[in-house]
Amino acid sequence: MENYVASAGGIMVPTDGNAKVQAHNSCSPDSDDSLSPRHTGIIAHADLSGLMAKLAENHTPPKILVLTCTDYRISASDFFNLPPGKAFIQKQVGGFLTRNLSAAAAFHASLAVAAGIKEVQDIFIMTHSDCAAAKIAVQFPKEGMVPQDMAKNADIETIQRYVLQVSDKIPWLSRIFYQMQNGGHPLPAEDLMAAHLGIESYKNLMGIKLFHNQTRTTSEMVDMGQVRVSLLHLDLGKKSKTNPDLYERMPALYEYDPITGQFFISRRCNVSDFDGVGLNCGYHEITPMDGAITDASEHLQIKYSDILLAP
Repeated sequence: MENYVASAGGIMVPTDGNAKVQAHNSCSPDSDDSLSPRHTGIIAHADLSGLMAKLAENHTPPKILVLTCTDYRISASDFFNLPPGKAFIQKQVGGFLTRNLSAAAAFHASLAVAAGIKEVQDIFIMTHSDCAAAKIAVQFPKEGMVPQDMAKNADIETIQRYVLQVSDKIPWLSRIFYQMQNGGHPLPAEDLMAAHLGIESYKNLMGIKLFHNQTRTTSEMVDMGQVRVSLLHLDLGKKSKTNPDLYERMPALYEYDPITGQFFISRRCNVSDFDGVGLNCGYHEITPMDGAITDASEHLQIKYSDILLAP
């Protein structure tokens, strides 16, 4: 009868009791890896008891699904004050959803769990300003445009391939947004692209069959009053170049109205109501400079015609 021991990664391997099991583990005490203290420190600070206590407060599957960006600055659970067990959090590049979601097998499977099996009722898509994926969409709106001698070109091309699946309008939108930026528009081209690809992602989500064993679209569920969907755009603000303690454009959260096709401000961090609610940043003083933009909703409005989208 064979005996088994756990190797690195929790994989059980057979041993005859005399053989030495070699576990490949760069975080072992004998490792010279300079990353080991940080790596093992993460595990050492894991709060299992705290997690279990919070999970004990939530006995039913969550009815909330948040789709947002992989950006390290975007922590949806902290931002929306969602403790463990309260929501499904799905992070995608840019927070964007492609036109053919079923082709993205891993992402589609995640949505099948949250929307199909667990039947979430509140879905939030959240894009954000200063987004690397949106920058790539603006700079390289067509395949083959990434220079092969560019640093990390393979990584950039991988992100580009995903983003280009969000909308076929990206090449023309890139041109329009650059023209707006060069014409003195208050928002950079990549922020306009992020907001617009959020709208495209919203449309993509509404058209996919996720509910009732993948027989009903999200749009149908919304019309039936069983699901609510919101598109949000998080503006991280813009600090002054001359005084980093001041903001030229205030951080804000914007919500998209699919009826009017317009964004409106949902919650703003400012001097008068700065209590940390909504943006969860009460510990950090945000001060606007004279003439700062406190509501950029009018600048997020993307107006173009089909003529402008022509090749």
